[in-house]
Amino acid sequence: MNDIVLQKLDSGLLTITMNRPDRRNALNPDMTRGLVEAARRAAEDHEVRAVLLKGAGGTFCVGGDVKSMAEGRAPLPFEAKMANLRRGMEVSRILKVGLSGDYGGTYFLTHLLGSAKARELYLTSPVLNAQEAYALGMVTRVVPDAEVEAAAHELAMSLAQGPSVTLGYIKRNINNAEHMSLEACFDAEAIHHSRSGETADHKEAAKAFVEKRKPVFQGH
Repeated sequence: MNDIVLQKLDSGLLTITMNRPDRRNALNPDMTRGLVEAARRAAEDHEVRAVLLKGAGGTFCVGGDVKSMAEGRAPLPFEAKMANLRRGMEVSRILKVGLSGDYGGTYFLTHLLGSAKARELYLTSPVLNAQEAYALGMVTRVVPDAEVEAAAHELAMSLAQGPSVTLGYIKRNINNAEHMSLEACFDAEAIHHSRSGETADHKEAAKAFVEKRKPVFQGH
């Protein structure tokens, strides 16, 4: 871990904080390395059941550190530049989050909005407010600034305390629906549904339903 990307694990929720508030959390090499390290932990650590990715100081991430780029550094060969950038982009592959245009942003925005709207937004670069982003479908919920921290934490913790195996299969089913045939999706759904029914969390949910109480999930 480094102090530019903070990690905190609490009750199954791994909070990853981009911590360069003085630069509005612009991406530099140290932050990129820290994000990839945190993302790999999220994927590999069995104690991690959900992830909350946020930026310190009221800003999420403004993208690449343009000031650092302008200062100029010893030029790298093309192959080295490409390799460095590709390593950093692993965080988007692992977490399925597009941080900027070269971190899967074009991929995810095209999937979210369609190619025509994604092309318009990238080529004209409008500054969207929260309501405009919500209306387009770029975000699914908007809350007042003062409530962002609490609302994000509440949602993330509800996922961390949920039936993790089943939630994982739900995510996989939706991902499958983007590129697989209907028949293949049916096959995968049948496998995932059957596996979810074997979990302790499913048995707990059924028992809680009968007993008219809130289930307590363990993530397996």
